[in-house]
Amino acid sequence: MDNLIKDIEVVDEIGKAADMAIDIMCLSQEIRNEFFSPRFKTEHEQQVFVWHVYERATSLFRILDNLIFDLSNILTILDKSLNERTLESNNTTQDNTESENNNGDNLHTA
Repeated sequence: MDNLIKDIEVVDEIGKAADMAIDIMCLSQEIRNEFFSPRFKTEHEQQVFVWHVYERATSLFRILDNLIFDLSNILTILDKSLNERTLESNNTTQDNTESENNNGDNLHTA
């Protein structure tokens, strides 16, 4: 059950990361569209343009920061899950080996 919960957490984090990646693509496209098609009639228009690009770039970096944080969470959850599953697998293998050894001992004593 714990593994299922961890898997759901990973899927949730991946979903958040995917949403942020889409936001990044949209924002970067907006910046690109504005940056490569400037049409300024006044200095004020140019300042407004620079401010809009700055705001969008700031939003983009904020989203990137959140994306990195979410990806870090995903890796942490996956690492813990892998470690736990490895321990479970090792314990199961050890239990099976001990059981086989005990069965062999019982055959010799019988």
